[in-house]
Amino acid sequence: MVEQLGTVRIAAYELRAEHLFVVRARVTALCLACRHQGPVDVFDLLRWGKYELLGRIEARLRCTQCEVKGFCHLRIEWER
Repeated sequence: MVEQLGTVRIAAYELRAEHLFVVRARVTALCLACRHQGPVDVFDLLRWGKYELLGRIEARLRCTQCEVKGFCHLRIEWER
């Protein structure tokens, strides 16, 4: 999957936390265990470092409803 960041295209597996600030992004987390979803503050993702891959961050997230770790998926919507 390829994401469009303004005029730059980047593969989804190469996305880093810092890319979410290039163009404003709305991030939603979806728990694959219980289907709970909710908004994620982009600044909260920076606690793992701005150069951390989003795929690695997903593996560290914990659902706020069922508290299962490692089953969250981040959905990114780029604002224009």
